[in-house]
Amino acid sequence: MGRPVTALPPPPATSLNTCQNTVKTASKTYADNDLNAVANCLNAVAGKVIKANAPLTTPVPVICVLQFRNIYDTRATGKSLGEKLTAAIDKKCAPGMLNVTHGVPDVLGPGAALSEPIEAENLDTWCTHFGGDGSIDTLHEWSDCVAASHACAAQQAIVTQYPRALEWLAEVRTAMLALTPPISDPNKISDAVAGLDAVVAAIDGPDDDGQPSVQCGGIVSTGTAVASSCLTGTTFSNGTAGGVAGTMPNNGAVTLTPSASDQVIAAGYHNGSGKCVGDTDLVSGNIKNGVNLFGVNGSVIQASGNAATRRPATCSRRRPSPTPAARGRARWRTTAPSRSPQAQ
Repeated sequence: MGRPVTALPPPPATSLNTCQNTVKTASKTYADNDLNAVANCLNAVAGKVIKANAPLTTPVPVICVLQFRNIYDTRATGKSLGEKLTAAIDKKCAPGMLNVTHGVPDVLGPGAALSEPIEAENLDTWCTHFGGDGSIDTLHEWSDCVAASHACAAQQAIVTQYPRALEWLAEVRTAMLALTPPISDPNKISDAVAGLDAVVAAIDGPDDDGQPSVQCGGIVSTGTAVASSCLTGTTFSNGTAGGVAGTMPNNGAVTLTPSASDQVIAAGYHNGSGKCVGDTDLVSGNIKNGVNLFGVNGSVIQASGNAATRRPATCSRRRPSPTPAARGRARWRTTAPSRSPQAQ
């Protein structure tokens, strides 16, 4: 008998290609199972509500506990859908595993030995919308982003398939909480409820209004706003980050009173109801000629002297005093004798 032939490990490029293909197939399996877990619960609810028009009694809550435990399981035994996805990706992508000959840099991008890496680092910013920290530094950060993005896609499908999903999940949640967990698995009910709550939060969306508003990955951040442009107490997103806190002071209504010096207008937001105080006495008749107050030219001309003791001027016409000659003529006229007619 000949010696058994030992298969040689694949070249790094082949190994990396297998990794890429595994991520595709494992992601699809995860997405399908995640969708089915929620759908199986809702199908059971629909059978009671629509078909039988009956309360959500057993076995509906039991079915939903089993399904949502697939989504969230604190036992860390590798049974949850997320754990299965991570294990499948690790098996074909993580260095040290059988027949994995590529390196982590070949998956992430920076420092890759291969000329054509996967470059998962391209998802740095995108994965922040799925709970990432803004930098894909490990293989598990990539697989976590893969899981979150596919779960979000499954939730979109649930919304369109089950328009009453939020209503029914709220009803079955109450029924699930009424169950008693087994002694051997005390977290069974609480884990399932946590999985249900995560699905409800994703379907309801950030507005939390009880209506479907799934935003897979949220809204892609764009814009040029900065913290100083947005009010304190608010948050915003721009082209580089999301959830940034504003720092602009909210001054509300500010009232300025004119004085002999400039009044500083504080930087920040003003709500439009502020004002600069006016005065009805600010008219030209109250301002000295040649003086300008806040754009009003004065017209008052000030008289000289003491206004308190000055007598008002009068205008009268006086007869001039007679000259000496005139006075003499006046006396002669009064003493000269009159002529009689006989003397003529």
